[in-house]
Order: sequence, then C-alpha cells, then structure tokens
Amino acid sequence: NLYIQEATGLPAAARIDFFNPQGVLVQTRTEPVEGFGLLPLNTSVPAGAVSARITTTGDSQGRLLAYATPVDRASGDTWAVVDWPKQYGYDPAGPVVIPVAGALRGANNTYFRTDAAILNSGTTAGSGTMRFYSRTGAFIDRNISVPAGQSLVIGDIVTNLFNVTTDDAGYIVFTPATGSFALTSRTYTTVLGDVATFGTGVPTLALNSGIRLGETRRFGGINDAALPTVQAGTPSTFRTNAGLVETSGQPATVRATLRFSSGGQNVAAQAVGVANFALAPRQFLQINNISNAILGTNTRSTLGDLSNMQLDFEVISGAGSVVIFTSTLDNGTGDSILRVD
Repeated sequence: NLYIQEATGLPAAARIDFFNPQGVLVQTRTEPVEGFGLLPLNTSVPAGAVSARITTTGDSQGRLLAYATPVDRASGDTWAVVDWPKQYGYDPAGPVVIPVAGALRGANNTYFRTDAAILNSGTTAGSGTMRFYSRTGAFIDRNISVPAGQSLVIGDIVTNLFNVTTDDAGYIVFTPATGSFALTSRTYTTVLGDVATFGTGVPTLALNSGIRLGETRRFGGINDAALPTVQAGTPSTFRTNAGLVETSGQPATVRATLRFSSGGQNVAAQAVGVANFALAPRQFLQINNISNAILGTNTRSTLGDLSNMQLDFEVISGAGSVVIFTSTLDNGTGDSILRVD
C-alpha cells in the first residue's frame, strides 16, 4: 500500500512512477491530494514493480510526504518503508548504517533474517562497499554496483551476500564511491514449520547520526516481560532488547538508566536502575531483556512484567559516536518493532 500526505494545507497532485528492478518504467499515474489530505492507495503497486518515485506535478501548490506499507499475505504483518535520506535529511551520496542485520535463532523457535534493497536514486551509475560488522568484531566487505535507477534486492543479506553460515548478528555500513542511494531493510522472523513472517522495517541512518559525549537518547513506553512470561511464549506480552553500535572508530561508554512508575509515582522522578556499557571501536552490542541487564538478575526476579518504562542512554566517556536502537518483540509471535527515536 502507498500513503501520500499533503503537509501544508494547499492542494497538490502526485505523479507516481513505478519501476521494476532494472529501472524500467512499469506504470505512471497521477492522483489529486487535498490540502492536509491523506491519500491511501491500497494494493496499488503493479506486478513487477519494486520501487516508486513520487513527485508533485507542475501546478501543485502543496508539499507531499509519502511512505509504503508492504503486507505479508500469510501473516498479515506490515511494516513501513520510506525514503530514509528524505526522512532524516542526509546526503544520499554519503555513508549510511543499517543498525542491525543478522541471520540467527532466537527465543521460542524464532529465526531472524534481514532482507535489504539498494536503490540507485541518481541519474548515473553508482557503486560502493557494503561492510557487515559482526558482533564478534570481524567484518566482511562486498563491492556492489547498481546502474542508474535500478534496484538491487537481496533476501537474507547476511547469508546470501556476506556468506555467513553460522548464527550471527551485527550491522551494515554502506559507503558509496559514486552515485546516490536509498537503502531499505527489514529484519523478520519465521516460526518453525510456517512460511508466515513477522518483523520490522529498520531505518537506514547517516553514519554520523550517533550520539556523542554528553548527549542522550530517550525511549518511552518500553515493555519488558519477566523471564517466565517470555519462556511461556505468552501472546500480547513483550520483551525488549537494545542495541548499541559504535560507528566512528573510537571507544565510548554508554550509561543506561531505567525508570518506571510504581504506586502512582511520576515516571521521570523514579530512577530504578543504572548500568554502564563499554564499547570498543566499531563494536555492535546487543543487550537482551534490557530490564534484566540493567537491574540485575536478583532484583529483576522480584518484579513481574514491566511496562511503560522510560529508558535513557547517555555517552559518559570516550570520543565515540553511538547509534542506539530498541527492539520490542511479541513473545507469542516473534513480531517486532524497532525504534531509533
């Protein structure tokens, strides 16, 4: 599905061009969008198309935002796809990071993998280096080239592009040599014996977008179930993992502070737990069950399922730059939501 939003209150018209992987135009359509209007175009992508370019026509007065929501027909799961350079305002010719990618088994018979698409959004041929940084500290390089307007779609990228054959997770840095690019990815799971997928779109960020010394990243509304709930695979309960990615090649120490309300107390006033995490240059650190990692096993075992928590990350030492994300997973389905807030 496509959604087009007019953001200024003025009328506009959207021209939508659909392209196949080779950059060949499949279909063009023009749709009016009223001021502040939202235009939903359900099941609108023609067969064979993998990318869409949305522009305003010459007589438009308004400005448009747009995103897509693919839907897994087997599971009904959906996720959002946007033009990340437009969304975050960074240079599409600059280096970017996909903060998590992997192929590995998780709790409750889940198996997580990452698909990625690399669109050359420019008018000339483009090339660059894809580098997978493993949680082990090793890295693997692959050189890619994509002609103008074409898309390179890679399923299970850690296995099929980087040839990793054991369970592994980490992050991907793409450094263009020539051309302009828009990268999108999704990390998802299948459950043993079922083809249905559940997962989340993963934002592609500018490589220099991490927080540095004295800066904080805050996440609200965090849920983290107790271990017995996780082990039981209880539907509609959630566990939360966090990821810390050092992207500048310098060390950093990150302080995580967990706050939650109890007995009606103010969330922001009650510090429940603090833990420090030291990162080596270029390190990927995944912290599973974040409340357990911060509070410690003994304290965490006295609490039940925790919800609506506040989680702050602050770089307290070092010259590094740290990209931070949280991943909240449904204990019943393995479906996940990734946030970089």
